Amino acid sequence: MFAEASVEVVLNGREATFRFSPPLVVMLVYVYDDRGELTWRMMANEVSSGVGIFAAVPITEAPPELTTLASSARTTAASPEPAPASPELVSVRYGIVPEGYREENPASPLSPGGYDVFVIGKSARARAHFDVPNA
Repeated sequence: MFAEASVEVVLNGREATFRFSPPLVVMLVYVYDDRGELTWRMMANEVSSGVGIFAAVPITEAPPELTTLASSARTTAASPEPAPASPELVSVRYGIVPEGYREENPASPLSPGGYDVFVIGKSARARAHFDVPNA
């Protein structure tokens, strides 16, 4: 179970900064507009973003490339060099990707309307609603 943290949204025109209390080791940030459309998704480099397909096949019937792939995955998982841990963040600016992070969905410009931000950290989560006013 995750602890609850807080995220304060500071607006400067059409720019938003998300401030975390306490500071978080952020794993994922999602921002959705009032229509439920994803406007930005950022994640720590250590988070896997792959989409997988699962199929159960007896090993005796598996094609050779699958057994080679499985062996390679075991070697990679046993690698002594883990991905560097993400630092604690005090804040993140909408659309600006800090070092050690990547965008999965580039930020769309913030237009007037309502937005929800969801933040998932290693040990806490936070959420907030904010409104971008008309210019």
